[in-house]
Amino acid sequence: MKTKETEYHWPTSTLVKSLPVPESKYGEIVLDAEDSFEIDVFNTSKSQFADYINACKENGFNVDYYGTEDSYDAENKDGYTLSLSYDKRKKTMNIDIYDLDDDTEDTQEPEETEEPEETDDSENAKDTSKDSSKTDKKEKKKTSSKKKDGAVDADFKKMMDSYEDFFDEYIEFMKKYENSDDVAGMLNDYADYMTKYADYMQKLNDVDTDNLSTADAAYYTKVQARIVKKLAEIQ
Repeated sequence: MKTKETEYHWPTSTLVKSLPVPESKYGEIVLDAEDSFEIDVFNTSKSQFADYINACKENGFNVDYYGTEDSYDAENKDGYTLSLSYDKRKKTMNIDIYDLDDDTEDTQEPEETEEPEETDDSENAKDTSKDSSKTDKKEKKKTSSKKKDGAVDADFKKMMDSYEDFFDEYIEFMKKYENSDDVAGMLNDYADYMTKYADYMQKLNDVDTDNLSTADAAYYTKVQARIVKKLAEIQ
């Protein structure tokens, strides 16, 4: 099992090179692939997390950005999607970056050709048609942008993070329970955690993965994989 004193080796892939190197050298690489990278960086203070966000902005991750006190999501001009989060209890920064293919539709305007002279009514109809066409293309572009799903939906991320937070709490309790000399005194808490455990497992399984965006589905898979890995520690 990884510890807070475990050093990681920062990859040299094109994707990861777009990121600044964290100040702390201790952590655990969760995923390292050609189009996706995730790491938990240990021994990171809140101010170091804030400094890292600023460094990422300087590195170009300032497109479609969204941030809170403990998180930051953004893209860069190359289409890389970055998601940062901070666990103040564990003093751990999570870095998650991935590259999604751009499947947006081609919205290039067709070349204009010369038209025969038309009446005022025809001109008005043409203008209306152009306005309608532009509106349709704007809507298509918006829809296409959503389909691209460059960033994880903030509400969905918050929900999944809350699930993972519970499982962290549950695992910590179970470790204490298994090593306790007063198991009887912890039975009420044990029963409460088991009820919550069943509830959160159901919530996790009830996520409609078929209707998730590409980014949300990728984040769901990663969080679920982390939860399963953590649960293996107590099984």
